[in-house]
Amino acid sequence: MSMNVQSARVIDPALLTAASKGPVDAVVFFQSPENEQTRSALSQFTTIDAMPLGAARKTAAFEAVHSLGTAAIDANRSLISGLVQGGKATAVDELWSLGAVRVRGASLDTIHSLVGPGVQRIMQDERIPAPTLPASIGDAVDGATEVALPGRFDTVTGAAEAKGLAASGEVFMDWGVKRMDAAAAWKQGITGAGIVIGSLDTGVFTDHPALKANYRGTQADGTQVHDYNWKDMVKETPEDGVLPDGSRFEEADKARNGTSLRPIDLNGHGTHTSGSAVGWSPTALTGVAPDAQLIVSRGLGEKGGSMFDLAAAMEWFMAPTKVDGSKPRPDLAPDIITNSWGGAAMGNPFLWMAVRNWARAGIVPIFASGNNNVAKPGEVAVPGMYPEAITVGASDLDEGRAWFSMFGPSDFSDDHKPEVMAPGHWTYSSLPDGTVRDTFPVKMPDGSTRLAPASGTSMATPHVAGAAALYMQAHPGAKFQDVLDALKASGTLVKNSNQEQGYGRVQVEQLIAPGSIAADAKLTDPARVAELLAQVEKSTVFMEGERKPGKPGKPA
Repeated sequence: MSMNVQSARVIDPALLTAASKGPVDAVVFFQSPENEQTRSALSQFTTIDAMPLGAARKTAAFEAVHSLGTAAIDANRSLISGLVQGGKATAVDELWSLGAVRVRGASLDTIHSLVGPGVQRIMQDERIPAPTLPASIGDAVDGATEVALPGRFDTVTGAAEAKGLAASGEVFMDWGVKRMDAAAAWKQGITGAGIVIGSLDTGVFTDHPALKANYRGTQADGTQVHDYNWKDMVKETPEDGVLPDGSRFEEADKARNGTSLRPIDLNGHGTHTSGSAVGWSPTALTGVAPDAQLIVSRGLGEKGGSMFDLAAAMEWFMAPTKVDGSKPRPDLAPDIITNSWGGAAMGNPFLWMAVRNWARAGIVPIFASGNNNVAKPGEVAVPGMYPEAITVGASDLDEGRAWFSMFGPSDFSDDHKPEVMAPGHWTYSSLPDGTVRDTFPVKMPDGSTRLAPASGTSMATPHVAGAAALYMQAHPGAKFQDVLDALKASGTLVKNSNQEQGYGRVQVEQLIAPGSIAADAKLTDPARVAELLAQVEKSTVFMEGERKPGKPGKPA
């Protein structure tokens, strides 16, 4: 086979086009060599796939995947080392989870020189767009294109009236939490306790009153330890040094590579979605699983993120590390990861391989189906279209598919995509400025900032992540298929499923039906359950923007 023919089969044409215009970041996927180490690792997969979810499976999967990936990279160590030393690249980053490296600043000649034995594919490090809100006349702010910084709320007309802050003695509940009847599980002692949810998004403001208690890094005295609980992959920090909560971001907060050593969220999206999974405070019930713990990796910034950085975040979740990236601990991996993002090219091996690794480790991947103002069949966003993902669409007040919610069929899955739905309209949740509300500030074409509904499949997805946490607390020996089957069986359309809505909106009263809890489930402390139920009893439902200061919310 000639080098030109081999190059054509190995190198992505889009990469060649980009490299013809100047240096690019190229990602090289290596093939694992066949030797005793790799044969041993491969032989473990059948055993791993049969294991119940939990720390033992996470550790076994990490050891097998890490062994295969490092073998692939080590077999090409001389090639990799020579790139920077020979001036052919500015830097090389490694991903053991994919057996891949990112060659930064690669020229067209450098890319061609990478083709050789053991190289499976060479691709461009694509960009994933930052999450945005769907916009439509009459339902959102027409022309809104970008989520603005929540920290700029003081400049928004009427923002003070939209903060959703409860007065003394008041409790507000997200209408989606009410509609799903999460309290049906809480009253049985199932609140998500003992389950860890990972957030892969734009980051999280972990000091938020509705999230601080849930963040796994929060200590008894209120201080926070970020090792194994936070990892930043985005080299993007506030230009003016001010975070959305008003605090200063100092140079001491930055790692040497420009990432943040402490949890931040410059966009607000990740803080809001996390609140729908686990959020709780004495005045706000925003999360379906208010006692689940939260860990975070930032894979997207205000301007989006690279495919490689997202894959690096996905790798970190398989074996969380200290903030400096050292000493991985697969036993501290989350049980579930909520992902309110998507938009990669169909069939891109980056994310499919990463999602498969999560599934192998017994980490439940939950993804948004994606938003499109003119949603059409077969447009489910990558990675939500993959069979290893539990994919979530957004339902509206009438229990139908929200107009923006993308749907299948998927060319990669025999099942409906999305499989299930959850409320994703005017979602009441947390934002990095410390408030809780159902609106986002958005930037308008003329540069002004206005409020728009917090709506999207992004908001539906964490509701389902919270429901999965309830199920996993109630069924400690569950496997991935058990979780998926239970969510589908709890849907409102079980007997009439379809591609637009899957099996319907998840109903917690069906998911955690009386008498269905496993005998070995560890129930939440009765005093905590009583506290939650007392809040539910006196709460006002925050729904469809109807709650205004001094006026009761519309009942859900």
